[in-house]
Amino acid sequence: KFVMIPAYARIRHPLVLERVNKLKALSERTPLNRIEWGKTSVGIITSGVSYLYAKEVLPEASFLKLGMTFPLPERKIRRFASRVKRVIVIEELEPFLEEQIRAIGISVEGKEYFPRIDEFSPDIVEDGLIKAKVIRKPRVSKSHLQVPQTASLPRPPVMCAGCPHRSLFYALNQLKGLVLSDIGCYTLSVLPPLEAIDSCICMGASISMAHGVAKAIEKAKLDEKRPVFAAIGDSTFLHSGVTSLMDVAYNKGNVKVVILDNRTTGMTGGQDHPGTGRTLQGEETNQVDIQKLAESLGITRVRVVDPYDLNGTIQTLKEEVAFQGPSVIITNRPCMMLLKFDPSLVHRVDPELCEGCGTCLRLGCPAIVPGEKIPPKKEGGKVRYKAEIDPTLCRGCTVCEQVCKQGAISKAQA
Repeated sequence: KFVMIPAYARIRHPLVLERVNKLKALSERTPLNRIEWGKTSVGIITSGVSYLYAKEVLPEASFLKLGMTFPLPERKIRRFASRVKRVIVIEELEPFLEEQIRAIGISVEGKEYFPRIDEFSPDIVEDGLIKAKVIRKPRVSKSHLQVPQTASLPRPPVMCAGCPHRSLFYALNQLKGLVLSDIGCYTLSVLPPLEAIDSCICMGASISMAHGVAKAIEKAKLDEKRPVFAAIGDSTFLHSGVTSLMDVAYNKGNVKVVILDNRTTGMTGGQDHPGTGRTLQGEETNQVDIQKLAESLGITRVRVVDPYDLNGTIQTLKEEVAFQGPSVIITNRPCMMLLKFDPSLVHRVDPELCEGCGTCLRLGCPAIVPGEKIPPKKEGGKVRYKAEIDPTLCRGCTVCEQVCKQGAISKAQA
């Protein structure tokens, strides 16, 4: 029954079709698919949050609200469409419902009025219904609405203050390599000021992509001098990167795989994983040793670095770049969210020594902000700003202290 070799699959296929027919019958009678009669000049077929938006904008219309969209309740749709003058489908993204309903021979309208991109809102649904000439003008004039000036201020996502990923990507920038990233907090390093990664597609793809790029460069004999890095978090590596690393070792790919081991699944809220030694229920369990795992897969060069030691990290990366073959570099600092705040580690900027060069600001740490304005030395010259450190955000990672050439940054309590 559950072993689908071809001989068994042929026997099971009619049963699958029978089950689909039963689901069709359920789709017709379930209250999840319901008709709400209103005016019959227009009938709206919709589902999910689009139903709420459409109901808010045009409450007097007739609605067919679909809570079970496969298989579609064809008879109910036909009955609904026969009693209204126009049928408009309102759905986010691709026209799934619209095309399926049109395929059963019912004339519907939809994506000619509503976008195929992004999420909907009451305003977007209202604009679409205006285009469809269902309503003539916005129901509520927006001209009197006062939008606060702060509403337009951008607040891009950033890695936390003290995040160990930040210094690693700062170091990678010094080597000017190709960095193929995975999905995690570290993907934020694509944003200014770091702008440190070149691609990110899906979970677990970083090592495979880097291996493919390195092999393509090798096969095509391209004059490409940039080293190829893959960047992947510890939880992502254990979830879907292990087999790719084995492939790199097996095929002798010239890839430098950086595993950002911060002891947690940071991007989704700090869940445990096989590398933490605890289950999701908080029970002690066997802990995967990532270094030994990489070695067991055939990687002969595995290095562990402290990302807060910037010069040491850069030196290790340079040494691995010089080696022709696969290698793994593991960072060993935990996520800042796992640590208790220690006020004795907070740093400060000495305004007498700061020259406003902006090097520390290029780390992209949210604790470091532009402060006092430094007038240009000559008319029309560049305006600079002394750096300041927010003591409520600083976690004392010392990376800003290491990059400051003027020695203006130090512990506040030193």
